[in-house]
Amino acid sequence: MRHLGANFYTQFRKKDLMNVFKRLCIQNQQWKYNFLRSKLQELTKQQVVERKAARDANIAAHMQAVAAGTTAGEAPVYEAPQEMAGRSLLNRDIERAHRAAKLEANPNILSPMVTRGGNQNWQIHPGWVQRLKWAGLLPFARLVEATRSEVIGERVGTPIKRLQQDHSLLTSLVDRWRPETHTFHFRWGEMAPTLQDVSFLLGLPLAGQPIGPLAEPVRWDEEMPARFAGTRAGQTEFLCEDHGPKCDWLLNFEVSQFTPPMSEAQITRSLEAYILWLLGKVMFIENHQTTISRRFIPIALEIAEAQTADDIIQRSWGSAVLAATYRGLCNACTLVSPKSGLLGCPLFLQLWSWERFPIGRPDIDAERPFGANELDDPDHIDMPTFGILWTRRERRFARDQVRNCYPAFTEQFDVLDDRAVIWQPYMAAAVHGTRGSNLCYRDRTG
Repeated sequence: MRHLGANFYTQFRKKDLMNVFKRLCIQNQQWKYNFLRSKLQELTKQQVVERKAARDANIAAHMQAVAAGTTAGEAPVYEAPQEMAGRSLLNRDIERAHRAAKLEANPNILSPMVTRGGNQNWQIHPGWVQRLKWAGLLPFARLVEATRSEVIGERVGTPIKRLQQDHSLLTSLVDRWRPETHTFHFRWGEMAPTLQDVSFLLGLPLAGQPIGPLAEPVRWDEEMPARFAGTRAGQTEFLCEDHGPKCDWLLNFEVSQFTPPMSEAQITRSLEAYILWLLGKVMFIENHQTTISRRFIPIALEIAEAQTADDIIQRSWGSAVLAATYRGLCNACTLVSPKSGLLGCPLFLQLWSWERFPIGRPDIDAERPFGANELDDPDHIDMPTFGILWTRRERRFARDQVRNCYPAFTEQFDVLDDRAVIWQPYMAAAVHGTRGSNLCYRDRTG
């Protein structure tokens, strides 16, 4: 949203327009949103017309002066339509550092990027469900979780694995991202994930408080080990760095580490550890491989210790994930060193790509149920999202289908035809067919 606001200000630079724009960004009532959007469209159109009229008047005045022989000055600087069409709108400094420029010079110079999320699978304890629902995180948590009955091809006794991210596919998209427009550039046009994709794929709420810079928790490195002391027999000593607690230490409190039945205190502490992992290693991935940001601790504690829905602040998780993904793409598109990291939420980006493009996309068995107990909920919240269809159904690849191959995916995107793109994946029939979570469409404005 900051990028959008900066681009809007650069284009128009008028205080009244910026005030309307700010009001529009924070509005979550449909009729007010529609009114402000119409007003903003009218004001911006009016300014464009005024600019054109002023330019035409300046040119006409200059030409009249030249015809009368009263001036020998240069004409006002403007570009003819032909010249503007041929001018690149891309930033030259970014272009020189961009991965695409390096690939054009030498297609073999770059390797796939990596993601710094954890590969562990945290099972959702039934005692967490109500609090995750209150926080607006339950459908997303279900999407991330893998269960034994849903893992295809796993032998009995092997660890349960989550959906593996396709680094080659993600990197091929990064190579096409342009920070100037915040879109992927293809030979036929531009595309980018939107809040609609976040809602339908992840089921994260859009309404609520924005998630801006988070405050530094005070004495977290003293209070956290005190809270977790004695939670589980045999747990390791508290491990942390300045950035935050160690991921390996948090794994002490994964549900499978406890001897059932778990006490209420154990359920609460394990949920706190899980929220930290979910935020730091799935939703908002950073460059820190072994630790999770201490700034997430107050949010995790708030959710874990909530007694009612009113104890949890309603946050706009969806807009925060989209912003983090955009920021991660803007950062990644100029990184060329080996093992450079893609930050933000790579899981969302991969699901978006599968939903839209045929490249690297598996087939899913639409008829196969999710497991012994199909997700269901009287509140219609703990129910499938479009993303769950990819993560919790059987995924199959054709024998001759290319998988995890960076050069091949690059070539396929280069020749991709717009007719192969799924432009409207969330049509009414498809939405009805998923019996989806209310969070997929609750916060839509139109």
